[in-house]
Amino acid sequence: MIDIQNFLIKFRSNERQARFAGVKIGKNNMVSSKFWLRAEPYLITIGNHCQITSGVQIFTHGGAQVARTVLPKFDCFGKVIMST
Repeated sequence: MIDIQNFLIKFRSNERQARFAGVKIGKNNMVSSKFWLRAEPYLITIGNHCQITSGVQIFTHGGAQVARTVLPKFDCFGKVIMST
């Protein structure tokens, strides 16, 4: 039998990690991904009642490094807002 409390603590610790990194998170979410350091976390907002499974990666940028070889001042990034 699964210990529900330990199961939920695993997801809450990922949520705490995300908040610490700067992600804005609503209530009653299940977060099992640890992708926060690969993006600009301050640009990510997760609403209420969302589920983010393991392996999910959220990108707030468009890989502008390739375009910068031609246009050095080019940058492409934006906010990511998830809600139910």
